[in-house]
Amino acid sequence: MINLALIGLGGYASVYVNYALDRLDERVNIVGVADIRPESCKRLDEFKSRGIPVYTSDAELFKEKKVDLAVICTPIHCHADNIISALENGANVLCEKPLCADIGDVDRIDAAARRANRFVYIGYQWSFSDAILSLKRDIINNRFGKCLSAKTLVLWPRSVAYFSRSWGGRIRLDNGALVYDSIANNAAAHYLHNILFLLGGDGESLSPSELTAELYRTNDIENFDTAKIDMKFENGATAHFVASHACETDEEPVFEMVFERARVYYSQLKTDITSRLMPSEYDLYDNVMAITEDGERIDYGTPFDDVNKKLICAIESTIEGAPRKYACTYRSAAVHTSAINRVQREFEISPLNDYDTVTRDQPGWGKGHTFRVARGLTERLVECYLDPQLKINMGEKL
Repeated sequence: MINLALIGLGGYASVYVNYALDRLDERVNIVGVADIRPESCKRLDEFKSRGIPVYTSDAELFKEKKVDLAVICTPIHCHADNIISALENGANVLCEKPLCADIGDVDRIDAAARRANRFVYIGYQWSFSDAILSLKRDIINNRFGKCLSAKTLVLWPRSVAYFSRSWGGRIRLDNGALVYDSIANNAAAHYLHNILFLLGGDGESLSPSELTAELYRTNDIENFDTAKIDMKFENGATAHFVASHACETDEEPVFEMVFERARVYYSQLKTDITSRLMPSEYDLYDNVMAITEDGERIDYGTPFDDVNKKLICAIESTIEGAPRKYACTYRSAAVHTSAINRVQREFEISPLNDYDTVTRDQPGWGKGHTFRVARGLTERLVECYLDPQLKINMGEKL
């Protein structure tokens, strides 16, 4: 039996909370949970009723409990210290994405992981899915030849309330701590990382040799909410990330990869917009599909098959005493962190002041939310996805 602790209980941590309370088997013992505001957890009373101690800091928890696996789901700027604290107390780690805000913290995490001889997984759930791992194996084995290009589009409007978190849309906190909270480093970080992860070796990501970015801000925040990031790699491949929280319409993520002997497509839903982005041969929406030059169709399944696979992998790796070769570790996630740091430090943010303020319902988020939406942005981003050589080219420089 292994001892598991949850560090962070609010927001997305509910996924881990629900799994811990509803699905854990006899191999796992929950020895404690910690959050600076534990009352944010809707199922806190269930932990208490099971006699599971509740702490207001990870330091208090580690002082009293031996932990084999720490599951961390705290704000971005807390990740590095939480990871290192867990490692120093002998725990393996599963930390929610992204790895951290400051690329300078990667060396600290690496040193702590090596000293502790423990693994650190980062919770990019697509990177633990059968669909993405099967596709990655075929890419590594050269089934389709060299990758020529990759691109992804994420149109996810977010309400004004979404940015009301104390660190929402922040570059730095008042104490100087880096956050880099943005669409590329938080909600849609999965899809930028996915490109980098698919282009790398087993459990690895490929770092871009060149990177340029257009960054825009519509919401009343410090950082950007819209981005187009263009990348080139030493192997000759190019990649493009197009995403916004300030667009008029809500579209689930799509991506496309072009190889010498095949194309790979993914769209979660079939809509008027995604129908323009997918070829007629692609008819298995929510599944990753490769179509080879001779017409073979390879169905990899959905990358959303089970968001808990990252936690299951971390539990099994801890029980077995060895990390999985294919798993998304801090080393592969660090490539995304490095790219974000380059974007933030090398490129300016421009305002998009031509926007409407609208009130509408948002599935999964509730009714009557207020949004700032930039006029014409959805169509422009779709155009940029269809032709990655285009620039968004909206707004004025600060």
